Amino acid sequence: MQKNVIKPIRPQTTDQQIAIIVCYSVPVIALVALYFTFSGGGAITLLFLMGYGLVTQFVPAVVCSLLKKNPLTVQGVFAGIIVDVTIVGWQAATGAHLSKLFPSWPSYIQDINIGFLALSVNILVSLIVSVFTRKETGENDETTNE
Repeated sequence: MQKNVIKPIRPQTTDQQIAIIVCYSVPVIALVALYFTFSGGGAITLLFLMGYGLVTQFVPAVVCSLLKKNPLTVQGVFAGIIVDVTIVGWQAATGAHLSKLFPSWPSYIQDINIGFLALSVNILVSLIVSVFTRKETGENDETTNE
């Protein structure tokens, strides 16, 4: 808290003043946490699910980085992440599910988590953007030194 919150806001604050601020802020933060805990676990569950959905957006980049020839570019990865964050954020804000979006579809498709859809779109967007942003390596250059 000292390095990340107080010092950037007020660099002239002494260590004694910071100690007093920290001593008083700990009970306040604990009371806020208790309020959210006892007022209902729905908010915590929603934050957990949204956090889990946001962590999965890095799966394509991590898996592809383990390959000998990575098919993704930096631009492709970021484009996929942006699309994935948008879908996960929209789903968390609206509570949308495939069963609500497509009520006439079969139930086995409606039961698929929308996070899987977001991950699929992430992979697709990452690959498409990577194809268009890949730089030529010059391996096929047929120029010769004479």
